[in-house]
Amino acid sequence: GATAIYITHDQAEAFALADQVGVLQAGRLIQFGPPEQIYTEPASPFVARFTGLSGELAVRVRPDSGQDGTVQVESAGAELLRPLSVRAAELNGGNSLLMIRPTGVQLVGTHADDHHLVGTVADVAFRGRGYEHAIDIAGHGRLTGVFAVTRAERGDVVGLRLDPVGCHIFGADDEPDTAVTASGPASSARTQLSDVGPEYPARLA
Repeated sequence: GATAIYITHDQAEAFALADQVGVLQAGRLIQFGPPEQIYTEPASPFVARFTGLSGELAVRVRPDSGQDGTVQVESAGAELLRPLSVRAAELNGGNSLLMIRPTGVQLVGTHADDHHLVGTVADVAFRGRGYEHAIDIAGHGRLTGVFAVTRAERGDVVGLRLDPVGCHIFGADDEPDTAVTASGPASSARTQLSDVGPEYPARLA
């Protein structure tokens, strides 16, 4: 029943313990909210990376998308990614960054019609409940923590299905220290601990 402020660099620990989480970068509060909101609605690339990614891909937003609160993204340059709808109402087109959570990518066969990417297994580790894979995407880096109940061997070519719920899209010009309000989207004003008043620490638990 006591209010406490707990400072940690362990994201899993913060999510498990806290009712409200504040993410700091260089001494500035850049997002504040329930753990679920921090994870499912990161307000900047920095918050997304800090709270755990499988990997990132450079993509292009289709200029004709964005009418229903989602955008259609596809490969930037060479054909790589099948079109994917991601929630990002404020993006209207151009080069962007697709940030993928471990929960947002699933290993499937290359014969499946619903895979979005194809890659090569670089490494695999048994985790008790199944296997985690590191997958190299030719010319575009590596996705890690890709889970499957069955093992794919090193060197295997595999398909990857992306879940839009576990994918986040940011404009290529987004700064990693973009400031946000406590409730969500990025704002132009930066928030510092000194700005929020003496009642603010009591909201942390």
